[in-house]
Amino acid sequence: MKENFKTILYIEDDRASLMLVRRILVSHGYKLIEASNAKEGISKAESYKPDLILMDINIPGMNGYEVTTKLKATYHLSSIPIVALTSLSGNGEREMAIMAGCDGFIYKPLDVGKFPNLIAQYLSGRRDDVEADKKSNYLREYSRRLVTRLEGKIDELSKAEKEWEDTFNAIADMVSIHDRNGKIIKANLSFYNRVGMPHDKVVGQMCNRIFYNYDGISNDFPCDRTIRSLKPVSIEMQNSYLGGIFLIRTYPILDEKEEFIGFVHVAIDTTEKKQMEEQVLQMEKLSEVGELVSSLAHELNNPITGIMGYIEHMMDLDKSEEIEKGLKVIQGEAERSARIIRSLLDFSRKHSHEKVEINVNNMIETVLTLKGHQMRNDSIKIVREFEEPGPLVIGDFNQIQQVVLNIINNSHYAMYHHKQKGTLVIKTSENDSSVLLIFEDDGMGIRKEDMKRMFEKFFTTKEVGKGTGLGLSICKKIITEHGGTIEVESEEGKGSRFIVKLPKV
Repeated sequence: MKENFKTILYIEDDRASLMLVRRILVSHGYKLIEASNAKEGISKAESYKPDLILMDINIPGMNGYEVTTKLKATYHLSSIPIVALTSLSGNGEREMAIMAGCDGFIYKPLDVGKFPNLIAQYLSGRRDDVEADKKSNYLREYSRRLVTRLEGKIDELSKAEKEWEDTFNAIADMVSIHDRNGKIIKANLSFYNRVGMPHDKVVGQMCNRIFYNYDGISNDFPCDRTIRSLKPVSIEMQNSYLGGIFLIRTYPILDEKEEFIGFVHVAIDTTEKKQMEEQVLQMEKLSEVGELVSSLAHELNNPITGIMGYIEHMMDLDKSEEIEKGLKVIQGEAERSARIIRSLLDFSRKHSHEKVEINVNNMIETVLTLKGHQMRNDSIKIVREFEEPGPLVIGDFNQIQQVVLNIINNSHYAMYHHKQKGTLVIKTSENDSSVLLIFEDDGMGIRKEDMKRMFEKFFTTKEVGKGTGLGLSICKKIITEHGGTIEVESEEGKGSRFIVKLPKV
């Protein structure tokens, strides 16, 4: 084999054709470079600057005509001869290839005997041509084909862009794309809706300004951390500006040279999920407390029963008037303790949520049996303004009792922490269709900005560790399920008024 020291680039996606041409050319001493598509072919032409380019017309990506036109328009590649090697044999295909810039045209299937000689001729300067009087016609046809193909590509790109936009905007999470400095380039519909700003007010703004209402750079924010580290960042954080808990993920965008050009910012609202987790945890804690209360109440019930038995026995014995008076006081306190224990057992016992007829006065008194002693110790006066003999409602006794206990607990806290004393007025009344339970306290009251959030899950004005924010949201849920309403009226510094309205029996 004689070494020709000539390099030939063959752009072909058909393996059988590639193997045949490789065998022929290598056997004649040529060095063969192979490419399977238009993009790879152009790249290897740039890298190797071959002596000749052989190219199939039907290749992936741009067709052979378009690749030829591009290569011939590239100054440092324009002198490389290009020969079309194709099975296209229709009328005018050869002329079309030449008008596109090809220097030669070889039909498939190859004539193995003649093929090496043709390659040598093209390497030596052979150039095919089109008759002068036909050039303009074929040039127009080639231009028409290019325009038609370009229009098709534009339609494909427009369709792909619309599909991308539709998909981008269908994402429920907030997604935004940023440049290397953090400015927003693009955002999806969920992003615009959540921040409450239109496209023209968002694009071009800094990530921190729009998403966190913060001017400047902060190491706490994932976008700044990605800009600094060029690595993905994932953080769950509270965002008071947008009102929620978000899982924030930022992903760096690198160009083909592995240089940082921007990042993607994804914000997933996990508020409801976290609330559910907190609610489940709180319910588990309440269940454990209920079991503990039940256990303690059972343990206390036995000694109280014994005490009451001995007191009754001692009351039958001869004794002085002073001792009898003392025994009666002990007997009264023991009976009160027994009532409290029975109330604790009733309150902590698991129930079937059966709806029964409830006398609201009696139910409130049951709660006050549990709370009364503590409230008296904290200088809280309880005023009862009950309609007698007691309005009736239909409902789950324990759920309604839970609502009353929660409201009284809140009033107790508001009064004691405001002035270490107070008065709670509890009213019951009824009209033709409803029963009203009203709780008025003279505690610290509620700020105007907090009023609209009073029944939101996990919202609390109490100190950390003093409240979960579940109480009033659960109360509202219970009352709503019973066909009623719960409202609050308040003035900061003067007290609050809770009004529970339930359907009358």
